[in-house]
Amino acid sequence: MNDLSKLPRDLQGYIDVKIQSGEFAGALDVVATALPEMREREEPYEEDIEALRREIDLGIADDDAGCYSDLTVMQIAEQTRRKMEGR
Repeated sequence: MNDLSKLPRDLQGYIDVKIQSGEFAGALDVVATALPEMREREEPYEEDIEALRREIDLGIADDDAGCYSDLTVMQIAEQTRRKMEGR
């Protein structure tokens, strides 16, 4: 698992630069610092995907119950715009 020699050369070079700068003691320190940041970037997407799945399920349930509109998205947007202007 700790065999970082299989990384692409450009990543190996980047890790080497970080170690040589004294910022990190070794390759595992670089990886251990990078992974939490990667996880933080990915977690919102996972939450977004779950929210999207819930919305899709609601839409499917509405369709199954016969609750839908024959209007296009553009027509609905235009109706909404008119309502907002009329306030």
